[in-house]
Amino acid sequence: MSIQYFRHAVQSPPLTHSDLRAIRDQAIVAYCGGRYCVLSMRAVALLRARGFQAQRLGDGFPAWKAAGLRVESAPH
Repeated sequence: MSIQYFRHAVQSPPLTHSDLRAIRDQAIVAYCGGRYCVLSMRAVALLRARGFQAQRLGDGFPAWKAAGLRVESAPH
């Protein structure tokens, strides 16, 4: 069995202040487990309120994977 994830993904929380400073000029994509998860909506709202470029991946990781887009795998 393996764990799948987006390349360069950072699981949150927690992000430290130094983490946020390091990504200040990068686009951020927040995602959850699926369409009905509200955590990514909250994350995007908080990030945008603080001046970050943030978007939500609406249908989450399952939709990304179903579309055949690239994911990474690691042994579990």
